[in-house]
Amino acid sequence: MAAIAKPTPQPPADAELRQRLGATWPVYRALLDAAADLRPEWKYYGPKYGWNLKLFKGSRNLCFLNHYQDEFLVAFRFGERAVPRVLASGIPQALKDEFMAAKPYVEGRPLRLKVRAAAELPAVLELLDIKRQPSPRERA
Repeated sequence: MAAIAKPTPQPPADAELRQRLGATWPVYRALLDAAADLRPEWKYYGPKYGWNLKLFKGSRNLCFLNHYQDEFLVAFRFGERAVPRVLASGIPQALKDEFMAAKPYVEGRPLRLKVRAAAELPAVLELLDIKRQPSPRERA
């Protein structure tokens, strides 16, 4: 399960992503359409990790999207103040358990979701909505 690794300075084009993602392409597009208010930014992390798409709200990185064959991964990090919102959300209990079992880091608790079907999109969108909420610094 290798990410799209391109040694060139150009991120993957839609045609390449569409071929790579296969049946998950419409789900991926639905996620990007739902995140139209966010700023996408492609980053190349070397041959092992390839190109990743980061979604930003202002200067805040909300999530990373990694592209694989017939699936994509959405990676979040939630600060401790967001933990109660994640646990109160409607995401599946298995994701909540995985989230609470994850080692907390200074930048937050990680939660990674593999998306292989449209049925997994609502959880991703709900987590993205939690991440969209302003941080305490932004509220001040």
